[in-house]
Amino acid sequence: MGAMTFLMEESDPFILNQGSTYLNIVLASMLFGLPMMVVNAILQGIGDMKTPLFIMFISNVVNVLFNYLLIFGIGIFPAMGVAGAALGSGLGRFVGFLIGIAILIKGEKGIKLDLDVIELKVDFEIIKDILIIGIPAAVEQFARQSSQIIYTAMVAGLGTATIAANAVTMNVSSLSFMPGFGFGMAATTLVGQSLGAKKKKLAENYSKQSTYLTLVLMVAASILMYIFVEPIVNLYTDDPAVVNMAVSALKIFILFQPLLGLFMVLAGALKGAGDTKWVMYFTIAGNWGVRLVLSYILGLRMGIGLNGFWIAMGIDITFRSMLIIWRFLSGKWKDLDVVNVREKRIDRIVEE
Repeated sequence: MGAMTFLMEESDPFILNQGSTYLNIVLASMLFGLPMMVVNAILQGIGDMKTPLFIMFISNVVNVLFNYLLIFGIGIFPAMGVAGAALGSGLGRFVGFLIGIAILIKGEKGIKLDLDVIELKVDFEIIKDILIIGIPAAVEQFARQSSQIIYTAMVAGLGTATIAANAVTMNVSSLSFMPGFGFGMAATTLVGQSLGAKKKKLAENYSKQSTYLTLVLMVAASILMYIFVEPIVNLYTDDPAVVNMAVSALKIFILFQPLLGLFMVLAGALKGAGDTKWVMYFTIAGNWGVRLVLSYILGLRMGIGLNGFWIAMGIDITFRSMLIIWRFLSGKWKDLDVVNVREKRIDRIVEE
């Protein structure tokens, strides 16, 4: 509550105006961003990881290019500042959307969107299957993002230097757990395909091997990051206070980084099996029941500061990792009804 009061008292009308402009444009661009994400997910679902990478690469190149042109007003382009940054992001999503749709229409990647046979017919059975898996996944993302907003608000109550240090820590940590993110996506695809082919043992082996590989990579990355953590932070800022806080927080995060990779891979495996409810439960329990509560206690009430927030995050990661291991070892994710239901729906569609 104190952090929220701090934010309200320090609100800058200029920042609010510029932030509102940015968000309005960016949110409107999700009209193209969401379909682009769906296209990427479809391609990843059939095992094509290269094409989504290509789509996102082109999208980000367009984003960066037009950010440069529209923020600063280069050549014939007007200087639009924050609005230009938002438009650059929107144009990147639009281009990515067009490329994705063109790839599906062309049909050279194993799946084809045939515009001639598109029927505007609502299939409630198919929609039901989508919602069974999609709603928990959506709630999981909402729980994660909303907890992050509260977390950031609490950190903001500790002052400008702490906010900057936390931002640096978040940026560096997000780069370091990319292996977990990538192998988590791979696990989702491979487990989904294996269970679809009724190869439960293969799905389990893919999950285990992905986890082992991720742990090895994340441990190696953690060791390197621990050794070079200060030079890495210095790339972001030369403020001694910010550097000291960020280095200290990152050293705490590094201890839990391999476990985060483990959680991401096994969560991906469960999602591939359609077991999105349990991933949702674990995310809500960890982010809201552990991370936020302990952040308040350790970071604010006990006065540990930014380190307290990252200790809370580490405990959250450990808690969720234990839960996801328990669910995976139970083996129940391999026998969900959704797999059989999905097969019946496909058979019915083929017959029609």
